[in-house]
Amino acid sequence: MLPLELPEAVSKYLRVDDLKNFRACCKRMKDTSTAVFFSCLVVDVVNRGYRTTIEMLQALASAHPAATHVRHLKILSLSDQCTVLYAKEYADFDLKPRQECPTRIPPSETAMFQRALQTALPLAMAGLSSLNSLTQDSRWAVNVLINVAVTHTCLEKFSHFTSAEQADLRPFITQAVTNLRKLSLSYWIDRHSPLVPILVQIIGKNPALSCLELDSGANNKSNESFNTLLSGVSDDVSLPLSRLVLGSFNVTIDDRLMDHFRSLTELRLGEATSSIINDRKHIPDIWTALQANSIYLKNISIPSSHVSFQLMEYLNSYCGLEELELQHFSRPIQNHTASHIPGLSIRIPGPAMNTRNVVRDMESLVRMAESLPSLEGLWISMESITLASMGVNDFHPGALEYIDNFRFPDHYAALQYGLDKVTPEQRERPLKIFVGAQIYVAQDGAWTTKSNGPSRGRDLSYSESAALSWGF
Repeated sequence: MLPLELPEAVSKYLRVDDLKNFRACCKRMKDTSTAVFFSCLVVDVVNRGYRTTIEMLQALASAHPAATHVRHLKILSLSDQCTVLYAKEYADFDLKPRQECPTRIPPSETAMFQRALQTALPLAMAGLSSLNSLTQDSRWAVNVLINVAVTHTCLEKFSHFTSAEQADLRPFITQAVTNLRKLSLSYWIDRHSPLVPILVQIIGKNPALSCLELDSGANNKSNESFNTLLSGVSDDVSLPLSRLVLGSFNVTIDDRLMDHFRSLTELRLGEATSSIINDRKHIPDIWTALQANSIYLKNISIPSSHVSFQLMEYLNSYCGLEELELQHFSRPIQNHTASHIPGLSIRIPGPAMNTRNVVRDMESLVRMAESLPSLEGLWISMESITLASMGVNDFHPGALEYIDNFRFPDHYAALQYGLDKVTPEQRERPLKIFVGAQIYVAQDGAWTTKSNGPSRGRDLSYSESAALSWGF
């Protein structure tokens, strides 16, 4: 039988007294599987209030025997619900606030909470027997947490999200952190950023890095070179990168870069990321380089403007792709310029600034899906097309003209337009298009409709199929 106090201690109704019971139960606990199952402690700032949260942090800091069993600690703020995750195999401090539900907090309580983070939380982190992951948001601005986290030799994952103040990452160098497997940053990184030499050292000292997420923003003319960040890696070492996210970088395509990409299965490129050819001048872009080196990805996410003939050739060269996401950026209608890519037999979807272009893009999307013989499932996520969804309001000079001259379609009108314009080809396994509960199946040169389709999750009968994901 499990101690009755333990479920209470990890529930969303957590109280300060429960921490005391939790500490006592941990002392009596012998079953290691139980220790893993009840290894998550969730503190919801909004539901409990800042004052109660401060008391919890202080109680946790003084309850070291209990803290050694709390292997997953999430501090949730600005949220209206509390979600408990069980059976984590690592210690995780997740301090990323929820952005959806802003909450007004008195300045006095905010100051108290910051002081509690500066004192109680580092003590709680120090009391952990191990710390595997630290996720931190900029609004906490607690560099002392990094100072404590890097003292744990088992630290493998670090994530920091900010658009303004940046955390001090120098402790990763001074404490010689060498076991990182995941590094996730959303910093403003360009050629003038003081973070560049620091990141060069951090990446160079962590040869097991398999997940690198640099979702940074920068001016297109001052993008940092991604190859520069990898320059600290020893010549006889290749990073086992499996997931790579690049926001705004210049990427030089050469043999050394391909060495780091040997294990790459997931690639996400930002709109401002560009590729440059170095010592392999006969290779025009990254997709041809990946194909030439037999590096095949399972998941690709790129802006729709980055679609090229080389990408289509790459996708048609193998059947291992599981998901292709085209990032679709909407901008005000007065700035619309349709994007065309030379050398393509079909028009690739570009930024949709008005409804006419949305339905034309849907035709192009269906044609693209039909041109990929290995593609079996196409998931489309759509919402009602309104002026607001196009980034304009009723006061926009051209709004009334668009309302008068064009009738906005419903959820499926644009898709139906695309289906009517494209005749499906005969193939061994017909293409299926999933939109909500509707399934459109290519059959006998036409499209048939079925209802009660699956959600965006995988269909078991098509577990090995490729999937193309598109969102409006």
